[in-house]
Amino acid sequence: MLIVTQQGILDAATSPVEDADVIMTAAIVGHAYIRLDAKKNCLFDIEIDPETLSTSPNPVPRSADEAAAAAKMAFNWAQHVRCVAKINVALASMGDNFGQPERGKEAMVGVTPVCDKDAGIVRVIGGTGDLSPMSKDRYTVVSPKATLPGALLLWIAQQPDVGYQGRGAYTGFVQVDDGSSQPGLFCTCRQRAASPSMPVDKTNPRRWMPSMVKSPPVDPKAPNGSLKPKWDLGARIGIGGDERYWGMIQDNALQCTLKKLDMYFRDEDKSRAQQPLALTDIVGYTHGMIQAIYNVRWLKKGTPYEIAVGKKTTKLASCFTCAIFMEANGFPASATHLGRGESWCPLYAASIESNTTQDVSLRECNAKWANYCKSIIDAGIECIASRLTDAGHRVSYQRLIDYVAAHQDAFDYANLILDAVTVHDSEVNRIDRTLSA
Repeated sequence: MLIVTQQGILDAATSPVEDADVIMTAAIVGHAYIRLDAKKNCLFDIEIDPETLSTSPNPVPRSADEAAAAAKMAFNWAQHVRCVAKINVALASMGDNFGQPERGKEAMVGVTPVCDKDAGIVRVIGGTGDLSPMSKDRYTVVSPKATLPGALLLWIAQQPDVGYQGRGAYTGFVQVDDGSSQPGLFCTCRQRAASPSMPVDKTNPRRWMPSMVKSPPVDPKAPNGSLKPKWDLGARIGIGGDERYWGMIQDNALQCTLKKLDMYFRDEDKSRAQQPLALTDIVGYTHGMIQAIYNVRWLKKGTPYEIAVGKKTTKLASCFTCAIFMEANGFPASATHLGRGESWCPLYAASIESNTTQDVSLRECNAKWANYCKSIIDAGIECIASRLTDAGHRVSYQRLIDYVAAHQDAFDYANLILDAVTVHDSEVNRIDRTLSA
């Protein structure tokens, strides 16, 4: 397959951070537009304890750590509310009452349930996202005394060593509606997402890898100057044996920890005849919910879930990259957050020639996802045209327009999102940098 190595995702001279900002902001605003235009709700959730934001004139004294946590939560809440407001301003540019709360055409701020294993609140469900934001059935409150799947999901979540236990510790699960057996648990897996050795395939046509680029100075006077990132991206980072594969979360040292926490390293699975990763490869991560959806489509029955396991993840909301895959395949997310979807990617068929039931299901799901990516980016490009904050983002925006004009296959659009999320950041930061108020 074609891997383009250059400074920016969209151009040899653009900023990769600003390219990623514009791509993801267009996708997020476009997703909001598509849902609202279809007379569905659009909710972006944040995990928060309302008591943390208490404005009581006589607040309970806090320790230094508690005060710092409260200050961070207050900042996150304010930024989240501000960014959803910016999305609505961009939507309003489309007319037809978009961005207007009284018309029911606004993106809304939601508060996702917090994972509580003692109370049985442990899972994210695929398929309830079209319910009213006020519906008690939208989120996944499970009674410890419930019959399957509730009792089983709770039991799994409470085990100290079942499923992937690290940060972002969700594990996929399929409940088959007729009570028959289900295919098991699906931990987040790392895989070789792209490689020059992969055959040319229209379902994975082009990926980007950065050349070595240096961090720009932070301009404190620039809009949202404190949020301007320092970046030092490159496909090869470190010296000698310390190189990092592009797309890898954090660094090589973390990978050993992730293995101990039961992340599945698909790219090292000898039963799949995997060869060692090369520095010309791009690494990606497939979350448990996505694997569960593939299996539901393969079985032609069942409900996909993700279970929050371990101690490092408590928010019960899908990352945006999972949410759009879920949306495309008929399982709208119960909750969607604007956090990180670091190096997210789908699974791919074993080969172009493979026609197994599983690989046919993969292709069908991925095609729906790619078509949805095209629709939201096209809609988002139009929505954000007049709302960009600065010259750098305007340059990246123009390059995005040029790119999609020359690459009209749906997978070209989808792979832009995959490239953007290899530049690791929270989506709320990208929106805040990209859109004016």
